[in-house]
Amino acid sequence: MQKNKVKRVQFVNDGKSHKSRICVACFALVLVLAVISILFTGCHLTTDNGPCQHTKVIAQGKPATCLEDGLTEGLYCSKCNEAIQPQEVIPKLGHNAVVDAAVPATCLTAGLAEGSHCDRCGEIIVAQEEIKALGHNVIVDAAIPATCLTAGLTEGSHCDRCGETLVVQEEIKALGHNIVIDEAVEPTCVATGLTEGSHCDRCEEVFEEQEVINSLGHDLTYIEAKAKTCTEIGWSAYEVCSRCDHTTYNEIPASHEVVVDQVTATCTNAGLSEGKHCLDCGIIIERQQPIDALGHV
Repeated sequence: MQKNKVKRVQFVNDGKSHKSRICVACFALVLVLAVISILFTGCHLTTDNGPCQHTKVIAQGKPATCLEDGLTEGLYCSKCNEAIQPQEVIPKLGHNAVVDAAVPATCLTAGLAEGSHCDRCGEIIVAQEEIKALGHNVIVDAAIPATCLTAGLTEGSHCDRCGETLVVQEEIKALGHNIVIDEAVEPTCVATGLTEGSHCDRCEEVFEEQEVINSLGHDLTYIEAKAKTCTEIGWSAYEVCSRCDHTTYNEIPASHEVVVDQVTATCTNAGLSEGKHCLDCGIIIERQQPIDALGHV
């Protein structure tokens, strides 16, 4: 049987060097054990001069920001600066924009336009611009006249945007009634009358209502008819009221009872022109003139 070749292997554990003779067949097993030792104890296969006995130092991580990349935490040797656990780059985050709501301007205070900022780093992305105060929008509050029973108000004003009162309306006391007497109206023959009453001449409210008095009707006296004459007037029978000027009087003027007189002339007899006289008193109204006889032709 051929003898296995041997090798001399040196390894370091906790700063102490160890040597051993081992066959080639078993070398692989030793190598595996050495690798495990390196990983968990910091041992390294080495030459006679020996490797760097690393002194591990933590490389502090750096968080990524909105605008800059970051780094993970790592390990390095403070003696040889070998990166034992390299740091990895963490990509920058970018801004996380948040809307800054607009603030409406009021009558007295300025407002702000809508803007935005990053809620991670606080950087302003869109600045909010100031909106000037609006000032009051003045509305006149019309005066309310006082009445007999209700109070009134003087003229005032307010802002119809914010509701602030600018000029206070002051109360005007109720006026009370101004009572006047409604005089009685006497009834007549044809018109009704009224009793005395009273009312307010400002609001027209009635305090003592006037009651209607019936009309009196005519107080009639009968007058007999009178015939006219040639020189005196006459009238038909009529009635007259002793209380008012009502009457049914109808005057018949004085006049003659005129009769037309005329005598026609003939061939042998003279005539008279047309004339007039009164049948009642005989007075000649239009005298007749003689007309000669016509004679024969």
